[in-house]
Amino acid sequence: MESYHFRGGVITWKYIYSEHKVAVTYKVSYRPIYRYHECTEQQLLNGNLIEGEGHLTCYSGCNSTIPMSYFCTDYSIDEDYTIGERTVYIPSNETYDKILLFGYEDCCWIDLVESGSSKAIFMLTEADLTIRSDTGMINTSPISAMQPVVRVKQGCSYSIHIQVDDEDGDMVKCRWANDDIVDECGGVCNGLNGSVLNTETCILSYNATGSTGWYAVALQIEDFAFQIGTYPLSSVSLQFLIFVYSSTEMCDNKPLIDTSTDQDGAVIFILPNTTYYKTIIASTTSNNSKISEINTVSPIGMVKSSLLKYGSFEDKWYVNVTWTTRETDIGSHIFCYTAFDSTRSGESFFTKVNKKNFELFQKSSNLVKENSTATVVNTILEDLNVLTRKSNNVTSGDLVTSSNILTDIAGHVAGNTDALSSSQIEIFGSLCNNLLDDSNGRNWEQLKQKDSSSLTSLVKAVTDYSKSFTNVLNSEFSKTIQKQNLVIQLGKIQSTDIVIPDRTKALESWILDSINQISMNRKYFDGLPITGYSSVFYRNISKLLPESLKSHTSYKYDVNSIIADFSVEPTPTKMDYHVEVKFQHVSEDYSNPFCGFLDFNMPGYPNGVWSTVGSRVVESTYTYTICEYNHTTNFAILMSPGKTPRSHSFPLSVISAVGCSISILCLTVTIIIHYILWRHVRSDRSKILINLCVALITSYILFLAGVTKTSNKVVCTAIAITLHYLFLLDFALMLAEGIQVAIMVVIIFRTKSILQWLLPLCYIIPAVIVSISAGVTKLEGYGNSQFCWLTIESKLIWAFVAPALFVVVTNIIILIIMIYKIMTTRGLAAKTLKEKSKAGIKSICVIFPLFGITWILGAFSVNEDLVVFQYLFAVCNSLQVHFCSLFNLNLNFYCENEPESRQQISTALVKYSGEGHDIVTPQDIRAALHANGGVKGVLASVVSVDNQQERKMVSKIPNISQMNNITFHENGVTCRRAYKIGTGSFLPPNQFKDSATLTGFTVKKI
Repeated sequence: MESYHFRGGVITWKYIYSEHKVAVTYKVSYRPIYRYHECTEQQLLNGNLIEGEGHLTCYSGCNSTIPMSYFCTDYSIDEDYTIGERTVYIPSNETYDKILLFGYEDCCWIDLVESGSSKAIFMLTEADLTIRSDTGMINTSPISAMQPVVRVKQGCSYSIHIQVDDEDGDMVKCRWANDDIVDECGGVCNGLNGSVLNTETCILSYNATGSTGWYAVALQIEDFAFQIGTYPLSSVSLQFLIFVYSSTEMCDNKPLIDTSTDQDGAVIFILPNTTYYKTIIASTTSNNSKISEINTVSPIGMVKSSLLKYGSFEDKWYVNVTWTTRETDIGSHIFCYTAFDSTRSGESFFTKVNKKNFELFQKSSNLVKENSTATVVNTILEDLNVLTRKSNNVTSGDLVTSSNILTDIAGHVAGNTDALSSSQIEIFGSLCNNLLDDSNGRNWEQLKQKDSSSLTSLVKAVTDYSKSFTNVLNSEFSKTIQKQNLVIQLGKIQSTDIVIPDRTKALESWILDSINQISMNRKYFDGLPITGYSSVFYRNISKLLPESLKSHTSYKYDVNSIIADFSVEPTPTKMDYHVEVKFQHVSEDYSNPFCGFLDFNMPGYPNGVWSTVGSRVVESTYTYTICEYNHTTNFAILMSPGKTPRSHSFPLSVISAVGCSISILCLTVTIIIHYILWRHVRSDRSKILINLCVALITSYILFLAGVTKTSNKVVCTAIAITLHYLFLLDFALMLAEGIQVAIMVVIIFRTKSILQWLLPLCYIIPAVIVSISAGVTKLEGYGNSQFCWLTIESKLIWAFVAPALFVVVTNIIILIIMIYKIMTTRGLAAKTLKEKSKAGIKSICVIFPLFGITWILGAFSVNEDLVVFQYLFAVCNSLQVHFCSLFNLNLNFYCENEPESRQQISTALVKYSGEGHDIVTPQDIRAALHANGGVKGVLASVVSVDNQQERKMVSKIPNISQMNNITFHENGVTCRRAYKIGTGSFLPPNQFKDSATLTGFTVKKI
């Protein structure tokens, strides 16, 4: 089948020493047609080999012909192509010459504007297997990666960067392919009219003034040794297509690719058998288009996601790529990606591997095996120091590689002091300073999110290396290496206190102006040989290290100090809190300090984990904490974030304690008064009130006495569970109060009490909630090192907040209904606006604390920035039961005697009759109702009719005729069905049609 759908390719090579083979890698691109060259997502994931066309043939120096099958690496629907790659091997026994010529020959190109009649495909690459005089090794060819199709707009000028790299660090040049001596380009050797190729920079400048359509570009990429750069060491064939199209868009309207993670041309390093992640984000610059495709030229095995919208706008889109590397992938790769918009404008970027960094890693890996000397270690450190300078755009891959190299060096010098030199520590400190520069902060943060152990590996390597360095000299000495991001101090002493840092020397301001200090008394060295010590202060890595605490894995803490490392050599066999470290707090808005150290060996924690074993807090203030340790390692202070500023903690605690004490006193007084007057104040609501008072007293006493008893975890958990139940019980009883008040206001005549089921539910429902919460969480979250209460970190706090908010919201609804009923009664309707407002405000002020509505302030007090709400919450909530007590003793409102039901009146009459009394006359009824202490809310009187007055016809008065009790006012009358029961009906005088028709009554006896 003819290849008239060819889209271009590149052929490169390298010599594999371990296998004595020449590895030839080709990338080719075709237009999918019929069943040929079709690539799918499944094929990309499975790595299926796609049948190719033609053969890779060795024309000179060897005898090999290999089918051009390939593994698909990407495909483009809009550009209509697939692209793939394959590496094949030519055994050394097949080569009979040092100069190899191999290439690809077939037919044909797509119809081209400038190709003439010939469409023949021919690509030729030359390899020289001669051992180089400058390196003593066989050369490796340059590599390149180009999109198969480069789109340019007619009438616009472009600079097309040919992406090239060379593992040997040779000088790389580009030239046009030709057929002067040997045919290198088949039918596309004519070049590209209107273009200029800069051979030194490999930039192709093209003015697209020709016709629209397809143009082929055929180049040869060659590498030259710097010392003897007159003849190329190898020549690599690169061919691709340019498509000129017509558009009304401006020439500079093209997509933008986000370079915040990796700059164009950035160098990354990926260890074998690890996974590389990258998100490619592209946005449009034209309102008339959106991102339609992001295409890649990538290594085999790299997987690209589908195109996804970035955020909620149409102008930004992205794809994710992942690549899990293999041992066979070791070497240099160019990863090229291009974004296209709907107008088919495109913008390309590329990333490549730094071979020098890779070589250093290989050297460091062989340090122990080759028993390397100080000279080799010095060379690695010096080269790595140059590569990690800020100007070299250090990537996350470089950070990983550098950490591994330093780990290898630290491990090597720990058992081989001959590999150390007195000048080495300076270059070591400079290198570490480069890696910890603020410009690398984002890359370190990305590695942390991917659970990379690179930073902790770096910190451990610095510890091990500096500790080993104290063995370089055998006499007393002191040395300080001070950099912008870390200060290293080490030396040897005998019978002298260790105090670090030495502030008699000029130091970086961030350490000199602080109060951070490590000290160890000399008495611990008495009788010991000369002792070496080493210390490191890190300026800016606190937020990049682990956040979990080994002994409290369900809680989260922040590091609130710099990181300080301290080691002693030889380490004392037994230490009893000998090391004292003074930490200055980074922020004062933290509390509950822990003296922590970084445990590198905890299973399941690749980044290390903070631990408090063998440490204790000696002193802690707003600005610093002093710790003691019985071992040496990397130290820091861990503190709880998001707490109330310390300057407000004490007054808030005092307000809460005083308020709770007053509340307990008032609740006790309320219970005593109700006990004394029980026969007069007995009612359903009074029973609920007494239960609430007892529950509140119990919860407040337990809160004040036990909430800070955190020393015993079992006791603290029990206190937290009990407080959870008691506070839920408080809210349940507050809800019961609300329900009872609602019934009083809405239902005037009740025939049955609901207390017999309402009160038990108040005790049962909180118990159910607590049981479920404790069972689901397995008690995890009940109490922590700060308080014996529900923890926010474990989300268990919602087992209290959710029911409490439900009660508050329900009681607010009841309050609104109650206020509405009060304000719309006829008695209040006749009052002035001032009197109405006074009554409404009085109701709100009294009911708010009774219903627990002050807890609304608690929702705002969670934010440490809203300190005013914390004060309001502390005052109002701690005193709410004080208000409630006063309210319940105020007989002028709802706490007055609640009228009893008809059933209780009947009971009084039956009881009086059972005592042997006859009930025949009205006087007998009055006596029965007043006997045995009377019926609460009922005052009986006997009246007689004045028969001397002329009887009138009975006239029914609206809202009056069915009423039995009348209260006279200056401006009218209020009529009720029973004495002071309900709000009644109020009528002014002008509503009576004929006042003379009213029959007069005379009260005879009350």
